[in-house]
Amino acid sequence: MYLSFDVNCVRGQATTDQCRSDDNGGLQTVLLEQTLHTLQAINERLQAVESRLESLEQWVKESDKDTRCRSSGKGKLSCYKLVHQQMNWMESRAYCKNLHDGVDLVSIESAEENRFLQDMILAVGQSGCSYIFTSGRKESNGTWTWAATGKAFGYTDWGPNQPDNWKLYEDVMEFRSYGGEYRWNDRNTGKKCCSLCEFP
Repeated sequence: MYLSFDVNCVRGQATTDQCRSDDNGGLQTVLLEQTLHTLQAINERLQAVESRLESLEQWVKESDKDTRCRSSGKGKLSCYKLVHQQMNWMESRAYCKNLHDGVDLVSIESAEENRFLQDMILAVGQSGCSYIFTSGRKESNGTWTWAATGKAFGYTDWGPNQPDNWKLYEDVMEFRSYGGEYRWNDRNTGKKCCSLCEFP
């Protein structure tokens, strides 16, 4: 079946009643309304993506050499900043959040991301950063989750005999240097450490 669309209907220069009264009746109107709705949704999504990319680009420009970015698939770009300033876990998280909207301590979701961060720490210079906070934390039921996302740990890379809850009060996760190799370790929230911020 061939449908002839009135140009004025497509351009919105005719009323809905006029569009309904053509040879194709209600079918043409329904198709037009669906098409317009889809185009509007696509346009809104594109505007949101453009806004986020502009925001991310500005954040990267304002950052220093301690920032690295990577593609994490499906068009998603994640950036990370190694903060050398020594702070406790709560201070570290507040610092990240104050950098920019959406920034938080890092959440690590895959071996690929973990390796990227390990390489980044070595590349930007880990001097004074043997211990580096992430958003990992232990809930009251013993489950480890990412404070930034609320998700439970999927992938893990604990160091030897970790987590050990030393002295029964280690309830956040950090990168710890094991002879130059950074692995996961549980840490007391009150310790002063470096931190890794993530712009998701």
